[in-house]
Amino acid sequence: MEIDNKLGYLREKAGMSQTGLSKKTGISKHAISEIELCKREPKLKTALLIAAALKCKVEDIFSIRKNP
Repeated sequence: MEIDNKLGYLREKAGMSQTGLSKKTGISKHAISEIELCKREPKLKTALLIAAALKCKVEDIFSIRKNP
């Protein structure tokens, strides 16, 4: 089971850079980049911080990838 995310899309829609999101959440820019590229799955606390910064729900950003 893998996680898909719309983090990059929603971050850009909010007019925020990776650096801006990093400063707002305290999460490193490197970690944000890896999450956006699906190289890292965020812990719950990280997902909640990101959602709060983007003013949306965690499930708006992250979803479980459905296998065919």
